[in-house]
Amino acid sequence: ALRVLLACEGMGWAGGMTLTRVLARGLLRAGHDVIVACDPGSALESKLSQDGVPTAAVSVGRGPLVSFRALRRLVRERGADVLHVYGAKSHSAGLAVALTVPRLAFVVTRGRARRPGSDLVSRLKFRSRRIDGYIAVSGAVRDALVSGGVSPDRVGVVPVGYDDEVIRPATPAARAAARAALGLP
Repeated sequence: ALRVLLACEGMGWAGGMTLTRVLARGLLRAGHDVIVACDPGSALESKLSQDGVPTAAVSVGRGPLVSFRALRRLVRERGADVLHVYGAKSHSAGLAVALTVPRLAFVVTRGRARRPGSDLVSRLKFRSRRIDGYIAVSGAVRDALVSGGVSPDRVGVVPVGYDDEVIRPATPAARAAARAALGLP
């Protein structure tokens, strides 16, 4: 089993939180050791707590230096094999951790279909060979990463799915009831 540290920034609820939550639950079901670093008091922390997913209260969105120290401590304490991040600040802090922990696999998920910047910091951040791979949530995001200089062979596409604990196919009885309520045959 892998020891996986996921990191996702933000206080509210957005796509990255859904992706992180679904991934964490799936990895746990597959038998991996998972912990999610998220901002204390965040919606993600609350939902993961309800799900029974272990969390670490880390001010992921406060800034790269604070996040770097906290994430590096968690990687070392837990003996993490993989650090998987979602979000710009998590990406920066995670890259710094990966540069200081050579055996750590480092994966970045990106959900924005915007080309990375061309300034020096962006080029270093996105083109670093220390990033083992990118997960783009769509073909458009993949194309934006590639147009920004990320090698195409380092970007995989995993389309945004849905939370199967929230959205479930209707049973035949429920479909029949809905059709009847709408006056459909």
